[in-house]
Amino acid sequence: AFSDPTGLPIMSDELQHIFESVSSQVRHAFSDPTGQKRSPYQQIKESTLGFIHAVDWKETWLIALLTTLLALLCFVLLTRRQTNMQCVLFVFLSVIVFTAENINNFLARHWTSFAKQPYFDKHGVFISTVLTGPLLIIMMTIVINLLRETVSLMIKSKRAEFRVKAKQYAKAEKEGKKDK
Repeated sequence: AFSDPTGLPIMSDELQHIFESVSSQVRHAFSDPTGQKRSPYQQIKESTLGFIHAVDWKETWLIALLTTLLALLCFVLLTRRQTNMQCVLFVFLSVIVFTAENINNFLARHWTSFAKQPYFDKHGVFISTVLTGPLLIIMMTIVINLLRETVSLMIKSKRAEFRVKAKQYAKAEKEGKKDK
């Protein structure tokens, strides 16, 4: 690329063509296939409602999964003062999230034994929505709690340090008055 007198690079015709092609593809990828003008909010809302209506939320295994996730969140909140338990739980949940692709592949092969329809696609959208998404939210809750505990310990430590310094200062003041 060459520079113009201002020092800004000048795009060659080939680069300009590539840029315009990529821009066109990106605009097309994010455009509404029906040709209607809809806001991104409206598109997200419709996609979410479509997902909610496509899933049979009365299936036993889904109810069990969602109940387990809710119980796990309650457990995290109940054990918020037990830092070691929170750390172990965080590692355990991290392993589940890390292996979600393998879990998805396994469930995609064996869905007929527990589900009425094949929810598990090769991209992992369903498992990301109903398992790893909620687990990441729970993990974020743990991280926020651990940060809160860290700040609390830092405050206690500083207060203890100030108390020690105040005692040392008072002792030095007392000794200074005796010398007079």
